[in-house]
Amino acid sequence: VHGAAVTASPEENGQTPEENLRANLEPLLAALEWAARHQVRRALFMSSSAVYRQTASGVVDETLPTSPHGLYAVAKQTMESLIETLRDLYQRDLAVLRLSNIYGLNERARVSRPRISLVGRMVTEALETGTVTAYQDSLRRDWTFAPDLGVVIDRLMRLEKLQHALYNNAAEHVLTQRDIADAIHTVLPDVKVLLRVGSDPNESKITRFGYLSNQRLRDEISFNGWTPFSEAVKRIVEAQHSGQQKVIS
Repeated sequence: VHGAAVTASPEENGQTPEENLRANLEPLLAALEWAARHQVRRALFMSSSAVYRQTASGVVDETLPTSPHGLYAVAKQTMESLIETLRDLYQRDLAVLRLSNIYGLNERARVSRPRISLVGRMVTEALETGTVTAYQDSLRRDWTFAPDLGVVIDRLMRLEKLQHALYNNAAEHVLTQRDIADAIHTVLPDVKVLLRVGSDPNESKITRFGYLSNQRLRDEISFNGWTPFSEAVKRIVEAQHSGQQKVIS
């Protein structure tokens, strides 16, 4: 399973655009070559909804043509096309999981991924300041809890034959910032929700208004066990509390 990626921009990593693209594509090629050389039965590769520069509101399935814009998006779209080619023309047992917005336990910023998820940032704000900020007119975005991805991967690896080269991995939990803040407040009732008027300036360039459909995945592996968002937030809060206690001790 190849999930490595560099989401940092060339400027953030001190790279040229070509170096930044190479940092994503060379590990992909190395993983493919290793899998072929060792006769690995099946390999899965992680893509992203970032392959779409923009989408209309509503469901986005795997048949919608991609429209990448930006080096990370171009790298992921290149991977999707390459995997499909190797599967169709060279009979490789390969597939791609295209991820919606992912959030998880104990997220940490690092050089290759300098920004953690919005959910992670809002939980951190709540724990550190006692408040959580949400914009009233924020976009509705789809979120998937990272541990659920492991279950999906396991199911796909165990199938005798995959029917497709590409699967959307998405819980279809479509939420505004207010929805996220309310879920955090439910877990941490002492936290105050600060609702700001207007739109989040950080969302001004976001033009993906749709959400990834998981219908193809459900049809093939009969999986619908996505962790409810409220339960996921509770687990994140518990994990961050545990991490803070370890640092103190």
